[in-house]
Amino acid sequence: MILDKTYLGSTEIEKIYLGSNVVYEVGGSSNIILNGTFDDDTNLTLDAARFAVAGGTLNFNRTGSGGALFELSQDIVDGDEFTVTFDISNITNAGARFLMHAGATTSGELMQTYVPYLDGVGHTFNYTHSGVTRSQVLMTASTSGSGGEYSFDNFTMVKTN
Repeated sequence: MILDKTYLGSTEIEKIYLGSNVVYEVGGSSNIILNGTFDDDTNLTLDAARFAVAGGTLNFNRTGSGGALFELSQDIVDGDEFTVTFDISNITNAGARFLMHAGATTSGELMQTYVPYLDGVGHTFNYTHSGVTRSQVLMTASTSGSGGEYSFDNFTMVKTN
């Protein structure tokens, strides 16, 4: 079922926000990343020696490469297209360096290669899934290439097709 209109009492709702993120939009798609605002560490599996949720962000401490596994609200299937956005802050060295894979391991389809991200809001990349159905996204942080410490927040993955 597709909802054309949503109401709160007699007021039509066009968008619903969680913090500054749109989580529902009439006629639009919603974010499938569970807990991308890092209010706590639910729906995440973290390499605790390298990642921690604190102060409403996911923080990488640069003690070595490590992973953060995100649960999704729906499976991603072959042909799905997404816009992925996130914020980076508190970088050290050359910036935040990480890979993203569809699935629970680095053998899943590569979504994003190592790109050094600097502090900023609204970093974006597009991704088209080709492969087996997945229900998680793995972010693997790296210290190579002068990858530094960073804070990661407002992670969204919105289906566009």
